[in-house]
Amino acid sequence: MATLRIRESFVDYEPFVSIQSAPHDCVTPNRSVRAKYSFLSQGDLSRTGHFHQGKMFTAQIFFCPSLINFFIITLMNKELERVAREVHEVFQKRGLTLSVAESCTGGLISHALTSQPGASSFFIAGAVTYAAAMKEKLLGVSSKTLALYGVVSEQTAREMSEKMRALSGTDFAVATTGNLGPDVLEGKEKGLVYIAISRKGETSAKELRLRGGREENRNNAAREALMLLLEMAGKQQ
Repeated sequence: MATLRIRESFVDYEPFVSIQSAPHDCVTPNRSVRAKYSFLSQGDLSRTGHFHQGKMFTAQIFFCPSLINFFIITLMNKELERVAREVHEVFQKRGLTLSVAESCTGGLISHALTSQPGASSFFIAGAVTYAAAMKEKLLGVSSKTLALYGVVSEQTAREMSEKMRALSGTDFAVATTGNLGPDVLEGKEKGLVYIAISRKGETSAKELRLRGGREENRNNAAREALMLLLEMAGKQQ
């Protein structure tokens, strides 16, 4: 049996251990095995019993591809929501404004921010410029930058964030660009992503090398971008 330990930040995750029937791809004899999952958490989980703080609870369920994928993506979504809430708190408290220019994340950052009430108090604009031509036409990214470095590059991410901040007049702007996979893009490997944060007088960028599938990479890139934003906002005290 395999054991998966889930870290304590995911204390509110319930659906996985309360599933009553297995998905169709769990029942094929060649793929149907039992797996043991240990949840270190606290509070009450629906239909599974009660844990006390700091105790370990173990639930036994079917192991199957669709269920594990659902499990991973759900946990990732919850982590993204948590980071987005932190952005809300910081930007609302300090009266800062934000705009977002997304490529590979396809609007996920804007979605995470606007899914929670109060976003209109700081979130000004979001643009998904997926094609290189739209990065140039809508945001104003230099054709020279795109030709020299490509869409998947730190230079393009930096320009996207700087141009978006200039267009929207916000205190901060976030940008993402990269290759989520599964194929090579511009000769650059799957999972190579660049994120950038622009504020007055400074632009910071970070390279990510992600190893999951498209949805996992997209989610991780969005979360990392918001975490970098919080780091940058923390410097502006």
